[in-house]
Amino acid sequence: MKRFKGLLLAMIFVLPIIFLVNPTVPKAYYPIVSPIVLKGYNLVGSLPNSTIVCGTIFIPLRNIPELEDLAYQVSNPTSPLYGHFLTKQQVKELFYPADQYNKVVNYLKRYNISVVFSALDSVVVIRGTVQQLEEALGVNYYLYSNGTYS
Repeated sequence: MKRFKGLLLAMIFVLPIIFLVNPTVPKAYYPIVSPIVLKGYNLVGSLPNSTIVCGTIFIPLRNIPELEDLAYQVSNPTSPLYGHFLTKQQVKELFYPADQYNKVVNYLKRYNISVVFSALDSVVVIRGTVQQLEEALGVNYYLYSNGTYS
């Protein structure tokens, strides 16, 4: 259970999805984050616009407290719900973030960013050029090198 909570918290903080699903938020509103540069690496320059980049977007599941409670109850021999698992459809209806998922996918389509894979309407693996992702996500891609590896 602790591992699940840790993973869930990591998913929630990996990408503030509000910026992705709300195209009315001006690009200038994105927080400025400095890149973490590994020791010995120096900035070479911007990554070329045509470079293909892949990434993963995590959309938090809905009703997390209920999910945790239900997981405990169906696993607890003293609970009346012990062993009474939900169907796949029930899980989808109660916990999948379908509306947010659809908003994210539609937003990405406007920038011609490909959805390579998705799971549970919660994990979206994307592929696009540097230019597409910079425009869609309001980020910048840079190339760093240590003289041997870039």
